[in-house]
Amino acid sequence: MLSILVFSSCHLLSPYHIWIDNPSNTSFTVLIDNHSYQIKATGSTEILLSKGNYMVEILKDSTTAQPIRTETIAIHKDGIINICNAEYIFVQQMYGTSTNTTTLEKQNKEVVLDNYTYHGQIQKIGKNLIFIPKTWDIGLKDKFRSSENIRGKQKVISKIFRSDDFKTEFLKNAR
Repeated sequence: MLSILVFSSCHLLSPYHIWIDNPSNTSFTVLIDNHSYQIKATGSTEILLSKGNYMVEILKDSTTAQPIRTETIAIHKDGIINICNAEYIFVQQMYGTSTNTTTLEKQNKEVVLDNYTYHGQIQKIGKNLIFIPKTWDIGLKDKFRSSENIRGKQKVISKIFRSDDFKTEFLKNAR
């Protein structure tokens, strides 16, 4: 019984991987509980945070006294701090030798971005959210793999994209 308690308390202290993301063309200073992070235009920084509540302040630059946005976030898993109110795209892709796409096809959605319509297991997320908890397998900087080692016949892998990165990647498939 004691070993379970020790394991549980150790898990509570494990830090979470948090990406401060800036898809905009403007650099920002981000204060998280008064720790300063310089986030360059179209850049991101990975930090580690423990479970808990944090005060996030976003400044246009380090000389600006007044933050342009101040919010409290609750960290309880890995995720993205969305400093620009940006929209992200969540995509699912099926891998396998015997892929039965019927289940996923029933979940197909249409997403319109800049007058292009995309079809598939696609969802817009994050708009106006300061913290986006991780629900994806592949992060912002990684690409879908051309193949995947799986156990069983099929596996669904998900990825998060910045909106512009998604458009660049999938514009050739737009209708």
